[in-house]
Amino acid sequence: MTHLNDSSAEYRIPNVWTVVVAAGGSSRFGSDKQKVTIGHKTVLECAVSTAGTVGSVVVVGKAEFIEEIEKTFSSNQSVEAVVAGGSTRTASVSAGLLAVPNTAEIILIHDGARPLASQVLFNRVIDVVNGGVDAVVPGIEISDSLRSVRGHEVNRSEVVAVQTPQGFKASAVRTAYLNKDEFTDDASKVEATGVKVEIIEGETNNLKITHPVDLLVARQIHKEVEEND
Repeated sequence: MTHLNDSSAEYRIPNVWTVVVAAGGSSRFGSDKQKVTIGHKTVLECAVSTAGTVGSVVVVGKAEFIEEIEKTFSSNQSVEAVVAGGSTRTASVSAGLLAVPNTAEIILIHDGARPLASQVLFNRVIDVVNGGVDAVVPGIEISDSLRSVRGHEVNRSEVVAVQTPQGFKASAVRTAYLNKDEFTDDASKVEATGVKVEIIEGETNNLKITHPVDLLVARQIHKEVEEND
């Protein structure tokens, strides 16, 4: 994986769709994290709202909440479909991809639990794919010292913490998801087909709501951003 200069992007507006994945069990959070609020919106609404600024959106939710999610986004013109996810991430993303039309040129996959990813980041990912890259992920430097589970030190300068939205040429991600094996993230699944994955700079504010403390941090970040706008 290498770093890419964003200046290679062409100035053309592609047909972009984002699959927002929100079908997880929230077991580490203790309740449905998609429904908790940041400001005046739920975590999921924040994620979908930003995704909708760059193109059409498919929301993938838990089967038992589909009607509720449909009502939530009934007036959101960017949300083209709400579909039920599966028991694994691969199954959920596959369900979302089936709802994306064949006319899509670029497909982004975004965690519904990342409410603070900015429109700037979404556009940066799109620009890099539009410039000719098959797969791109945002990543941030790791400040902690790292060790493998076997006790060996890991050089943190050689790794990044991977974020979403991850962006792909539509054909590349569709081909990758013909394989139903599980991977840690969507870029790894695409990379397994032989596609090179490029890394661009992510955002430190783009945290994933996993534990209750993450929500507290996200709310504080959101408050500070609102006050500074």
